[in-house]
Amino acid sequence: MTQAGEKGSVADLDLDALRWKNRVLVLFSPSESDVSFQLQKQGLASSTEGVLDRELMVLEIMEQKDGGVKLRSSEPVSTKDLFGLIDSMPMRRQEMESKKE
Repeated sequence: MTQAGEKGSVADLDLDALRWKNRVLVLFSPSESDVSFQLQKQGLASSTEGVLDRELMVLEIMEQKDGGVKLRSSEPVSTKDLFGLIDSMPMRRQEMESKKE
């Protein structure tokens, strides 16, 4: 997983560079030790194949910020629910169809 702090501040992130390449999943947490944050990271880490298949770029940001999102949850989201949401999106459906061919 990529931490925003590894390459500078949150303001330095260039999300436009990821457009059409990756789906960006941003994990917000008040601290690295937050239980919900840790559970979400563990769930994603144990589902590496699904994360890679869906071309997810996971960013960890340790501040509370709001933005346009497809899903907002204050609790960890199961990879089943997360992948289900992604797989229901039109672009992902096209990707899945292309892989079948």
